[in-house]
Amino acid sequence: MNLQLQIVEDLKLHEDENVKLTPHDIFSNYRSGRGLRLSKGGCRLMQKLYDSYEIKIKGLKPIRTKDVVLLEKHLTYPYFITEKKLILFSEKDTVDFKLYDGDFFAWCKSKRYYE
Repeated sequence: MNLQLQIVEDLKLHEDENVKLTPHDIFSNYRSGRGLRLSKGGCRLMQKLYDSYEIKIKGLKPIRTKDVVLLEKHLTYPYFITEKKLILFSEKDTVDFKLYDGDFFAWCKSKRYYE
């Protein structure tokens, strides 16, 4: 079973039995077993069940689509992103961002450099 479906099953076990959850309820970019970006509701549900780590996004630049694509390519666990914060559900991914002092745009720049 892929990661997304496993997460949906875990969340179903911890939510009300009458709630019908699908991958599209949890992931905002779910497609054929891929897509790790969480919806707002999916993020709230995951935070109830899993450890989460918040990275404040520094700078005033808007987040671009190509930045979000980099997250999709390089992160192995779900994430939620807004203009001001990135919420991660993996210690490993969090440490990677902490190496850049939480600077989301510096992280993106370094990942683009190695592509």
